[in-house]
Amino acid sequence: MKFIQDDANPGIENAKFTIELIGDTGAVIYNSDSLPVGTKIDSVVTQFTFQYAIAGIVMYGKNDTVLLNSTDTIDFTYQPLRLRVISVDYTKQRNYRVSVRVHNVNPDLYKWQCLTTNASIAPSVRQQALLAQDTYCWFVNNGFDITLYTSTDAVQWTRAGAVGLSLNTDVKNIIYHNGAFYAVADDKLYTSSDGLEWSVYDEHKSYVAMLGVFRDGLWCITKDEQGDLYTFNILEGIESEYPLPDNFPVKSAAKAIYNSPTGYPQCVVLGGVSRDGEQLGTQWMTQDMTIWVNVNPNKRAFKTVEDASAIYYGGRLLLLGGFDEKGQIRDDYVMQSFDDGLNWEVVSSGDIDMPDDFTPRAAASIFLSGDKYDIHIIGGVTEKTTLADVWKIRKNSIDWK
Repeated sequence: MKFIQDDANPGIENAKFTIELIGDTGAVIYNSDSLPVGTKIDSVVTQFTFQYAIAGIVMYGKNDTVLLNSTDTIDFTYQPLRLRVISVDYTKQRNYRVSVRVHNVNPDLYKWQCLTTNASIAPSVRQQALLAQDTYCWFVNNGFDITLYTSTDAVQWTRAGAVGLSLNTDVKNIIYHNGAFYAVADDKLYTSSDGLEWSVYDEHKSYVAMLGVFRDGLWCITKDEQGDLYTFNILEGIESEYPLPDNFPVKSAAKAIYNSPTGYPQCVVLGGVSRDGEQLGTQWMTQDMTIWVNVNPNKRAFKTVEDASAIYYGGRLLLLGGFDEKGQIRDDYVMQSFDDGLNWEVVSSGDIDMPDDFTPRAAASIFLSGDKYDIHIIGGVTEKTTLADVWKIRKNSIDWK
């Protein structure tokens, strides 16, 4: 069974049908992948092919009909629709029940849920939220002190206490890995088991910024005596042989570490600010954290941006928010790439379904829930204010797995 291309019904010809036999004389025909929302199936030109010659097809539906040929227009909105196929010698027949499935909702739609509009924290320009095992942690540096807030559900937040780090600490660099927190402050690397009491982990190298956890290694950026920047695996003490390019971001970049569709882990670093203070529109990619490739260096997929957020979810790489070169929140608030950043497009409003009460922002914390089903967006800033809200986003198709 096959649908014939119809310009008035784009993509209808892509439907793939499966036949399941039932006993000696029965069968079910259905499409395992439902057709997109809005697909019209009330008048579909349908082609039937059979392994052996047949005498005819009888359709039992809204109006019982004898199909005189193997290609005819059928109304599949009527259920149950049944076909009876008769062999050429009229000695055998098989009954088919036909089910054409169409999505009731858009599987690519992102559903947004506000968990709290104003968490009980003291918001600040520099903040970082993350998931440490089963506990949500929210670090806030207001310039006078650094405070840690915790939650078990991302809704109710409790002040855990003051954080023993220098006020020079960029809390956006705090990372959690295997039961410990890590942070860079005053060119040193610090660690903590609870996020409150910190101690120097290493002061022999000059540390610039944290990159993230990649293949169980904890990676950061270090600087040598000549001022060259390198990537460094903290836990294994392995430093890259190759210095980072001059236009590699050292702060305010969006980072995403994930397994690509090909199965290889990779890290993507988008936008940010270079060591010379230049706002960047670059896309750096690596599969080993030592050799970095600037994707499409001669063709920018998006304008320069800093303090954006990036995450891989639902088979696509998402880039959200951030400040443009004028210090304004980007107009193209959500962009997506299906090929690891080679090509980008603005996500249509029909897919995002971003609610009116969501404030476009920069410097938001973004991460996946423990089961990887939900995106959490926490806090951030606008051109005029700081934010202390918590949002959860889930793609419709996640609920169908």
